[in-house]
Amino acid sequence: MGRQGKPKKAASKAASKAAGPKAKKTRGRPIDEVAEKKAALAYEREQNRRERDRAKAEAARQKEIERRREAMFKAQKALDEGQEEHAARADALQAELEDLEKRSRAEDGRWEKEKPRLEAALRRARG
Repeated sequence: MGRQGKPKKAASKAASKAAGPKAKKTRGRPIDEVAEKKAALAYEREQNRRERDRAKAEAARQKEIERRREAMFKAQKALDEGQEEHAARADALQAELEDLEKRSRAEDGRWEKEKPRLEAALRRARG
């Protein structure tokens, strides 16, 4: 023992050598921190990728909704224009029909006046 009742360093070194080789200290905490940071970055990258994918899918869905809406408006406009054109043609045909019916009645009236005159002329010629 040393002066103040403390064991000598040499003796403690010998005792520790007799106990066997010391296990090497691993840098457990720093490696864990590195792995933790790596895992956190990987998780964040994956979250960002998923968010981008979700945003892209949402944008595609909105684009499809807008495309359908535009197609619906276009089809409705074509239907409305077709309906207006049909109504205009039907009105024109109805006006023509009424004009033809008027002309037909006028022709019938003319014939009713002409027929007796021609029949009388035929009777005189047969005579």
